[in-house]
Amino acid sequence: MWPIHSGKTFGWPSRILVCLTGLACPVPYIIGVIRWPQKRRAKRLKTPVLDQRSHGATNRITARND
Repeated sequence: MWPIHSGKTFGWPSRILVCLTGLACPVPYIIGVIRWPQKRRAKRLKTPVLDQRSHGATNRITARND
């Protein structure tokens, strides 16, 4: 088992593949840590937008009462 884990079985291509696989594991975590503050900041700066469906329903109700 050791030659497979160390990358000696298939030479340099295997070693490069093992290295890239090992580096790929923390990538989603790092991207998440970077994106989390960005999304929080964007959510905080976002202005409230009226929902078009609820706005239209309000207009119809007031139109009937007039």
